[in-house]
Amino acid sequence: MGELAKSPASFFGEFRDATRDEAAAIFDFLVELARDFLTMRAARNLAFTIHGRLLEPFWTMVRQRDIEGLDEFLWAMVEARNSLDDYANRKLALTHAEIQWERFLDQ
Repeated sequence: MGELAKSPASFFGEFRDATRDEAAAIFDFLVELARDFLTMRAARNLAFTIHGRLLEPFWTMVRQRDIEGLDEFLWAMVEARNSLDDYANRKLALTHAEIQWERFLDQ
């Protein structure tokens, strides 16, 4: 999780050669994380999240975001996941998700 928080390029780089099923699992995980960020911000409690303590590296960052921005990020991750089915090239879908993560971290 720390790598995703510090360097999305490194995290996503590990999955450039992932199969379609592996990429789908990665995207499902990213959607769950984005959902957890929104839940963390709204409830201010890790008990209501899917990934609990794994989210601690993101706690400070998420508390500083507004609900609308976190909701937009969640839908960007859902869109990235759905694009996996639309794109013949899963590398393109992974690159799209990486760009969304970079934008999210830079806010």
